[in-house]
Amino acid sequence: MPAGWPRRLAVATITIGLMMSVLSNSMTNLALPYIAQDLNITAESSIWIVNATQIALIISLLPVAALADIVGYRHVYRFGLALFSVASIGCALAPSLPWLIAARTVQGLGGAAIMAVQPALVRAIYPRAMLGRGLGFNTTVVATSLAAGPSLGAALLAITSADDERNPPELGVLDREIKRVKNGRVFLIAGSEDTSGHGTTGRAKFWKDELAKLLQTAPRRGQ
Repeated sequence: MPAGWPRRLAVATITIGLMMSVLSNSMTNLALPYIAQDLNITAESSIWIVNATQIALIISLLPVAALADIVGYRHVYRFGLALFSVASIGCALAPSLPWLIAARTVQGLGGAAIMAVQPALVRAIYPRAMLGRGLGFNTTVVATSLAAGPSLGAALLAITSADDERNPPELGVLDREIKRVKNGRVFLIAGSEDTSGHGTTGRAKFWKDELAKLLQTAPRRGQ
C-alpha cells in the first residue's frame, strides 16, 4: 500500500476494530457487579457474560482465519466489524441474562473475525521493510486497550450511575433518551441548569467526583 493518507486510514481502520474487540472484554469485567444488580441475577451467573464472548472468540479464531484465506481478509474483517457493532447494540438492549449472553456470544464471533485477520492486514498495509513496525504497533494497541479498559469502564460507570439518578432505568430505553434530550443532557449543550457538570463548564470536576464515589462503593475482593 502506498505511503501517505491511504496507509494511515487503513491503519486507523484496523486499529479501531482491534481496540473495540479488546476493550469490550476488559471493560465488561469491571461492570459485572452492576450488570448483575440491574438484571437481578447472581454473581455466579454474571460470569457467563464474559465467558460467552471468550469461548466464542477462542473456538472461532482458527476457522475464521481459514475462511479468510478463501474469501479474502477484507471481507472477513468488514463482516466481523459489522457483526460486532450489531451485537454491541443487542447487548445494550438485552432485557435479560439469556439475551445478553446470546448477544455477547455473537460479539465474540465478530471479535474473532476482527482479530483473526489482523496480522494478514498488517502485512498487506506495510511494506516488507516496515513489517516489524506494523506488528509492534498492533501489539501496542492490544496492550494499551487492555490497560485502559478498567479506567474507561470506571469512568463510564460513574457517568451512567449519575445519569440513573435523574433518569431511572424503569423508564425504558426510548423514554430515557427522550428525557435526556428534554433535560439538555447532551454534551453539545453547555451551561444548562440540568447538566450538573455534563456541559463544558465543570465537566471534568463532575467526572472526577463521580469516579471517586464509584471506586469507594465498588465491591472489593474478599467481600
